[in-house]
Amino acid sequence: MQTLLNRLDAFFTEETSSVSVSLFRIPVAAAVGAQFIPTLLEFQDNYSPWAFRTKNPNYFPPGLLELVERSPEWLVQAVAVVFVLSWFCFLVGLFTQPSCIVMDLCCNYLYCLNFTPHGMLSLDILLVTVFLMAVTPYPGDHFSLDAWRRARRGLLPKRRPIFLLRLLQFQMAVTYFHTGLCKILPGNWWSENPYHYLMNTPAGGIVRDAFFLKDYLAPRPGLCFTIGLSVVLTELFAPVLLYVPWLRPLGIGLALFFQGMLFCSLHVPTTTFLFTFPFQILLFIPVPSPGIVVYDGKCGFCRTSLAWVRALDLFRALREQDLHELERPEDLHPSLSKEACLTRLHYLEHGKSYAGFYAFRRMALRLPTLYVLVPFLFLPGMGFLGPRLYDWISRHRERISGAMR
Repeated sequence: MQTLLNRLDAFFTEETSSVSVSLFRIPVAAAVGAQFIPTLLEFQDNYSPWAFRTKNPNYFPPGLLELVERSPEWLVQAVAVVFVLSWFCFLVGLFTQPSCIVMDLCCNYLYCLNFTPHGMLSLDILLVTVFLMAVTPYPGDHFSLDAWRRARRGLLPKRRPIFLLRLLQFQMAVTYFHTGLCKILPGNWWSENPYHYLMNTPAGGIVRDAFFLKDYLAPRPGLCFTIGLSVVLTELFAPVLLYVPWLRPLGIGLALFFQGMLFCSLHVPTTTFLFTFPFQILLFIPVPSPGIVVYDGKCGFCRTSLAWVRALDLFRALREQDLHELERPEDLHPSLSKEACLTRLHYLEHGKSYAGFYAFRRMALRLPTLYVLVPFLFLPGMGFLGPRLYDWISRHRERISGAMR
């Protein structure tokens, strides 16, 4: 029972770098803008009191539809203005979570007001994604004006709870599984050949006229049935492929190929299938566990050096450990000792220990901002020269630290 509770606690509280979720914010904002802003450009036809409106009772409760229907035009115009402002703030990452909440409310209001310019299942999925990002404490730690504002105050990006990432992953897996389930519950993808029917639709239909395989597949019902069956199986087994660690690379590859072919072959909503889904699939790329940097916390030169490394560690790939906070350094790794850690910086990763120059070289492989140094660090002869240069700096670190003040 305690093991189960510990796992549940880790599920909700485990922390990681917020880079992937921060990057995901940008395609989500692009998808929302591409979906709603064109409808606002035709405001009179879509939202004015005399516009032709339809309702979506499958997504909104009837009472809410009736309430929104009575909105005066000035209120609709105000919501449209607030939406544009909040959307722009969310796009650039300014007051990220509040702007996401306001944008989500405005999106649902406009969608509730008129189903016609929006109505599609993919928009429902997009709005659920925005809702998850709005109600979960959302980091604007990277690629945002919030990050720039924090950097000006000397604050570095934090490791954040991974729960939002897990929710977005779960949504993606459930979406695939539900889509596959809908194809077979009536039995039509088992007993009929919908993909063959699609390949034989006339020009201007759901299949793109420029799809290069249409003419080849149209007269081949057996191949079309096999492709359709493969699509169903991929969707049904997507949760397994994406969640089982050793199958995950295959699952991510198949999902990206599936999305790409879907977009190339069918007239599907660009906002979701081009902007959102591929980037959401990439959220399944595992974040490697951070390496541990063991350093002398009483050394001014070491603290200054670690501050520079911390500023370059955008993906929070490193975790710092002050030697003087450890009762027994050997508990971290058998090769560690207090004397060794006072002499050289140590870096632990995947059960291996690196010291001095080799620790710095290994850390450079984990920090994209230091990739430019990697070719030089692995030049022939650096295995001889590097440790000696590092040891010289280590012996004179107090003098160097004083000169840097």
